[in-house]
Amino acid sequence: MRRITSRWLRAWMMLLAIAVAAPDAARGCSTFVLRKGNRLLFGRNFDFYTGSGAVMVNPRGLDKTALVFPGEKAASWTARYGSVTFNQVGREFPMGGMNEAGLVVEMMWHDAADYPDRDERPGMMELQWMQFLLDTCATVGDAAAAAGTVRIMPMGSRLHFHLLDRGGAEAVVEFIAGRSRFYMGEDLPVPALTNQAYAECLAARSGFQGFGGAKALNATINDPDRFVTLAAEVRRPGSERDLLRRAFDILEQVHCDIQENPTQWRLVYDPRRLEIHVRTLRNPAWRRVRLGDFSFACADGAKVLDLDAGRGDLGTSFAGYSQGFNEALIRRTFAEYRKAGFQETISDMELAFMAMYPAGLACR
Repeated sequence: MRRITSRWLRAWMMLLAIAVAAPDAARGCSTFVLRKGNRLLFGRNFDFYTGSGAVMVNPRGLDKTALVFPGEKAASWTARYGSVTFNQVGREFPMGGMNEAGLVVEMMWHDAADYPDRDERPGMMELQWMQFLLDTCATVGDAAAAAGTVRIMPMGSRLHFHLLDRGGAEAVVEFIAGRSRFYMGEDLPVPALTNQAYAECLAARSGFQGFGGAKALNATINDPDRFVTLAAEVRRPGSERDLLRRAFDILEQVHCDIQENPTQWRLVYDPRRLEIHVRTLRNPAWRRVRLGDFSFACADGAKVLDLDAGRGDLGTSFAGYSQGFNEALIRRTFAEYRKAGFQETISDMELAFMAMYPAGLACR
């Protein structure tokens, strides 16, 4: 393994930078939180030029070390919680997910993101940072504390994040001018996030109908229009019984039909029932992943399912993880990237190295 470390790391640096940072098309995503009675839901649209992906069941008890640039100090940790994640560029690098404690972590593009300079803290990549939080944190408060112990490496992939826990605590996390900012409590008056800075979206509300201004809602799906549409929708009255339907209705209102950047995934997390409801562009049938269907025991290993597969409850549809599945996912994703004109020169050997990373993870 040590003989290929240098090339292997180079391949992963290229993978994560391209998968998250390169395409401008990744700028139409939306998240929001709905609350009614004892119900608590987190909605998410993933707008991108490819919907290639997998649902991955990640066991607790694995020892992990972050992939970092040469000369960086790598973070190391043990997964205390199992999780279900949605992955496009291979296992351990999710686009979002929820753990067995009910913590939801999701991301989207944010042009103004500016991560901290190198300091004494160990580092990790943006997507691995999300897996780190899912692995080690039960609550938003835990995540705020854990985030201060590590550093996201600045590599051009500009993101911000939306978190929710089972108790209802919520946070938007942004990195501005090299410093992290957690919007929580009274600093988070609108439980939604799009692709502009949160503070800018809040300030823009006053120009829209229903918020003191004249601009019509739903005029476009651009920012801040989309954010203000979400702000209006989450405050509308509704019944606890119909909350799941409402969540998907809201996702429909802010979805994107542009061919180069359509809404690929529609996800609704239910952290109190530990369920995730899934619809995709390629398979619009309702599907559900129940975290209670999995043991998350390290000895049982990771489990995987193509994101477009199945109908109804998916618990029995998952198969055991294999490096072959991971490699096939990465190759399929990169084939679609190449069709869009991105990362056309990465070699098949480098893609194979990318698929090998989880092989180095071991149960404690």
